[in-house]
Amino acid sequence: MILAKHLINEQLTTDADSVVVSHLLDTLLSGTTRQGKVQINRPYAPSAINVYLIDGGAAFIKGDRYGADRLRGNCYFAGQGIIFIDDTYLRGFLARHQVRPDPQNNYLLDDQACFFYWAIGHELAHLVCGHLSGHFDAGSLEHFVKSSTLDNRQELQADSFFVHAITHRNKLRISEERLMMNILNTEIAQKIGPVQTVGVGLLYDYTNVHVVSYARQPTHPEYVIRLSRMLELSSKASGDIGLKNLVGGFIKQLKEVSQKP
Repeated sequence: MILAKHLINEQLTTDADSVVVSHLLDTLLSGTTRQGKVQINRPYAPSAINVYLIDGGAAFIKGDRYGADRLRGNCYFAGQGIIFIDDTYLRGFLARHQVRPDPQNNYLLDDQACFFYWAIGHELAHLVCGHLSGHFDAGSLEHFVKSSTLDNRQELQADSFFVHAITHRNKLRISEERLMMNILNTEIAQKIGPVQTVGVGLLYDYTNVHVVSYARQPTHPEYVIRLSRMLELSSKASGDIGLKNLVGGFIKQLKEVSQKP
C-alpha cells in the first residue's frame, strides 16, 4: 500500500491504457460480486480491486527511492487487492517474443488486445482465486500440475481461471486461442528451429526427429506448458473436438528435460 500511495503522490502512474484495462476487467468480472469494484490509478481502497499502471520506459521510474523501479517489466498481483502493471512491458511483449501478428480479422480481436486480456486476466485470477487448492482441471498435463512447486501450481491455476472466464465469450475465446497458438508456434520454432509445415493451428512437423522439450522452472512454468494446457482446457470447456485433438497430438510430443545449471 505504501508503494501504491507513492505512485499516486508522485504522479508516476499513466492513464495511456486505463480505458482499455477498465473495459477488459469489467468484461472478465461481468456477473460477479466484484463487477464495478475496480479502480485504476486512484488512492487505495480496501474493498476495491486497485490497479496501478506505470510507464516502465519512463526515466523518472528508474532509481526511485520507494522501489517503483522493481515494477518495470512486470505485471503482478501484489496482494491486498493490488495489481501493478507496466503498460510499456505489455505493449512490447509480443514484439520481444517475435510473435508475428495474424492479418487483420474483422471478427476476432487483434493479438495485442488478446495479450492484454490474458496478462491482466491472469493477475486478476490470482486475486479472485486466492491461490486456493483443489481447483485444477484434469487433463493430459495433470501429472505436471500435481508434481509442480506451489508457485507453479498457482500460476497454472490462474491460467485455468482465465480460460474458464472466457469460455462462454466466443469471440474473445477464439481470439485468445489464436493468440495462444501464435505464441506457442514461436516457442516451438525457438526450441527446434523453423518449422517447414505450412497450415493453420500448431505448425509442428510431426515427421521431424526433434521433440519439443521443456524444463521445470522455479516459479513460472515454461510458456510451452502453460499455453498447451490452456488450449487443452479451452477445447474441453468449449467442446471443440478439433482443437482438442490438435493440442492432444502436440502434447504427446512434449518431453521434460533437466534444467540446465
